[in-house]
Amino acid sequence: MRFYFAELEAVEIGQRVFDVAIGKTTVLKSFDVLRQAGERNKAVVREFTAVAENGKLRLELLPDKGEPIIAGIEVIAPDTNGSQTSAGESGTGIVDSDAS
Repeated sequence: MRFYFAELEAVEIGQRVFDVAIGKTTVLKSFDVLRQAGERNKAVVREFTAVAENGKLRLELLPDKGEPIIAGIEVIAPDTNGSQTSAGESGTGIVDSDAS
């Protein structure tokens, strides 16, 4: 999975901090997009390996300070020869966006 972040609002470093979890695993702890990017309107991309459970991937953005943000999510599935393709290019990607 690839997560795309960008801070587009007028906030300062430390005003928007959150954790990102895939399933039961926290993959980003105390993540501050602005601190990582160094400036507003600059993209930050993070990539992780995830395994679907019952055909679904669960993504949680857990606030520490301010409201969590994410600009995009790319689900990448391995193809038959072991390389990766975006789910939109080949195959089916399911992301359960239920916030509960």
